[in-house]
Amino acid sequence: HGYDVWLLDFRGDRSATPAPGRSRSDATPDEYLLEDLPAAIDYILDQTGHETLHAVGHSMGGMFLCAYAIEFEGYGLASLTTIGSPVEFSNLDHH
Repeated sequence: HGYDVWLLDFRGDRSATPAPGRSRSDATPDEYLLEDLPAAIDYILDQTGHETLHAVGHSMGGMFLCAYAIEFEGYGLASLTTIGSPVEFSNLDHH
């Protein structure tokens, strides 16, 4: 249907190649949110020439996309879909 599909694995994923001098276990959630997602979205927009993209996140990927949408006020996103992603935690039972 004319859509380009891009797949992002977080830097801590077993398929990721760590930066020189780092290991996959060095990655932090802040790096995912504040560095990786903005860089990936900017790269995709630059490569495609589009102003926005439709993002789909599964599980933790969806949680980070929701956090990205809040942190960066939806920059670059035309839409956001999550699959199997908790996006609200206020009703958790804390034992």
